[in-house]
Amino acid sequence: MDIRLPKATGSGAEIRLSRPVRRTTDFVQALQVMQKMVGARHFAVLRVSGNGMPASRKLVCVLSNWAAQTETSAVELLRCHGATMMEHLERSMLPLFWDGAGDGLAADGVMRPFTSKMESGGMSSSGIAFPVRLGSAGNGYVVFTGSFIDLSSEIVIDTHMRCCQMMIDMLVADERKAAPA
Repeated sequence: MDIRLPKATGSGAEIRLSRPVRRTTDFVQALQVMQKMVGARHFAVLRVSGNGMPASRKLVCVLSNWAAQTETSAVELLRCHGATMMEHLERSMLPLFWDGAGDGLAADGVMRPFTSKMESGGMSSSGIAFPVRLGSAGNGYVVFTGSFIDLSSEIVIDTHMRCCQMMIDMLVADERKAAPA
């Protein structure tokens, strides 16, 4: 952040707050750091698309590291948990977590005070989704999936704050792209 204060000579006061322009690669790097903190295999950023009535809104995957499986993994996640996640976003800011099929379990006890558990819903991997509400254009989730998710309360809180900041930066970057030069 760049803050410029007035010089002692008394020429006019200039205070300027600015953030560096962030690129997609910056967001991917930040998500990879969080992914390692969480011990996850994949990440995804889901944003709410549409406005107006709740029935016209849906979650859309805007960034992930699912690579060739992006389409199928996003469809699986949204089929299993999309409706629950949309409802949850309207009423709570607690992160959601779920167990996957087979060995894909999420630790229940330690994360419980700061999270809410969903049914597995047929997902192949466990995961945790951090909700972010920034107004109509910035609502969504940052999701981490893997074979076993076991987080301390401190990591849950820290990761949630990082997810919120990253979604703010993504919203700012989108607004800068839309603004005329």
